[in-house]
Amino acid sequence: MMRHDKSVSIAKGIGITLMVVSHSGDPDVLNRFIYAFLMPTFLFLSGYLFDINYLDNKKLFLKKRLKSLYLPFVKWSLIFLLFHNLLAGCGIYDEHYTWQTLALRAVGAVAFGDTDELLKTFWFLRDLFWASMISLCFLWTCRHAIKSHFGWGSARSRIIELSATGVMIIACLAVASFGRYFPINIPLMGSHTSMSVACFLAGFIFRKVTVFRNMRVGMLMLSVVLLYIWISGKGYEMLAIDNLGAEVFMYFMISMIGAVGMMNLCSDIKGRVADCLDYIGTKTLYVMTWYLVAFKLVSMVKIWHYGYDWQLLSSFPVIMQDNAFFWVLYSVVGVALPIMGCMIYDRIKLKLRRQEIQ
Repeated sequence: MMRHDKSVSIAKGIGITLMVVSHSGDPDVLNRFIYAFLMPTFLFLSGYLFDINYLDNKKLFLKKRLKSLYLPFVKWSLIFLLFHNLLAGCGIYDEHYTWQTLALRAVGAVAFGDTDELLKTFWFLRDLFWASMISLCFLWTCRHAIKSHFGWGSARSRIIELSATGVMIIACLAVASFGRYFPINIPLMGSHTSMSVACFLAGFIFRKVTVFRNMRVGMLMLSVVLLYIWISGKGYEMLAIDNLGAEVFMYFMISMIGAVGMMNLCSDIKGRVADCLDYIGTKTLYVMTWYLVAFKLVSMVKIWHYGYDWQLLSSFPVIMQDNAFFWVLYSVVGVALPIMGCMIYDRIKLKLRRQEIQ
């Protein structure tokens, strides 16, 4: 299977850091800049890393996706649910759950549905799972049809595959734009999932078409310019797009240009900064799991410092009052604490392994 790609891991490290910043109560301009491309970039990177060998071993791909996406979703959702009422008693949550609510929430977690308030970004695991599985089915069907009619291995077959993938991307964007007007509800193809499939397949194409990867400076500059144009316009909601028609396609183009710009930028980062971001990029799930918990620690400090009512501890995701500089502290702690926990865990694990060998 694919070897570790450090530039992609660095991009993931930057991306997860920006995700934490985007929930810290950061300035509006910065927040809109981040939301213009952040989560589509993660989907784009997943498509970029997709190994075509899985087309011949679909069961293995499903097994890996269940292990890396579904099981963490269920495990952490149930763990947080188990401690919900205890944390509510400490002021972390603003309501206690009845046994009936706990049971319904548990069923929802197992069904890959909604999850705990402190795990709100876990929607991404669900969307990535379905986007990758739908993309796998499409790419397998596409390749099988091409092999049957044109053979495989020629430039012609590859052009047909890329063209068909492009058509699929446009179809997904059309569903995201106009799906609400369809006479029937298409399972798993709401605006979130269809946009996720489009971003995933865009990453797959990017890896195939090497010309884009040779335009580093130009693509980076273009991404900055277009992102500025976009965030200067009206607001929008990331991947929960309520706009119609061309606005959905425009959002997709802007987010993909931002993803390409980040990829090009990350390939030039070297030294200790690269090693640090590479490590963070391998621990994105743990940052996603614990950063909102880390935010609560900062909120405690903020309540103590300003003398706020302790009921504000349940504010989600942060206490917005007097946040002009505290968003920086939220951001730093939101990344640093989960990463420090991972480093301690890794060192203990390594020490135990060495003791077993001896």
